[in-house]
Amino acid sequence: MSQVTHRVAVRPRAQPDPLSAPAGYALPYLPGGCPADFATWPARDGRYPGPHLATVCPTCLPTHRQHADVSAPFPVPPHHPMISFAGPTSTPPHRHDTAGGNPDLLHLLTSAGFVRAGWLPLPGFDEPFVADHPADHSRAILDIDGIQLYLHEPDTGRPFHVHAGPRVNLAVVHAALTCAGHSTPAIATPPLPPSAQLLTPDTAAHLITTGAHTHGQHGDLAIDLGLIDALRNGAILAVRLPDGTLAFTPAPHHPFST
Repeated sequence: MSQVTHRVAVRPRAQPDPLSAPAGYALPYLPGGCPADFATWPARDGRYPGPHLATVCPTCLPTHRQHADVSAPFPVPPHHPMISFAGPTSTPPHRHDTAGGNPDLLHLLTSAGFVRAGWLPLPGFDEPFVADHPADHSRAILDIDGIQLYLHEPDTGRPFHVHAGPRVNLAVVHAALTCAGHSTPAIATPPLPPSAQLLTPDTAAHLITTGAHTHGQHGDLAIDLGLIDALRNGAILAVRLPDGTLAFTPAPHHPFST
């Protein structure tokens, strides 16, 4: 499918209970009709659920208007999210913070520029709380499975994805945001040796899987799988030492940390 260039603003007449919905959100407008399959649907917008559900076309427009006020189509810039905020947003941390009840997660995201935040109807996520960066279209998605970060490399603009959960660790989120070039406030992390690099779970898992680190050619499969599982669950953090060796430490704020 060619690039989708227009959206419609949808303003529900009733708030989905028990969530606090945004004043409005934007859905893709497809003048040629909603397709049965959408191979280029971005992962940051969930999973394409099929025609007429997360998209709007002339055929389904009357149905959407039975439950919401739907605007006329309007153009959006390239690389704009398929589903996005279209009005004021609210960020109640007591309901949507999934970092073990730690409100510092929301503060970390907003300090990094993810200031468009609230509930969005992203298909495939369970009651997702979304925080968008309006300048570069990066996105953070929080739900019961943890946090998904859709970011961009600062030098090349190439997108990359980080998932951590189901328990979200602030140090992991901080490392990912820093890798993407976002300014972030200092947080409490374990003391690191000089020149050591804190790794995101995806980067550490890739190094473990490929053996692309010192002593990687002598890895133990069972230990490697256990480390990857602990990284993705937020139980441990990984750092790369100056000599290329990987080191691991219990993650702060995790129930198994001391």
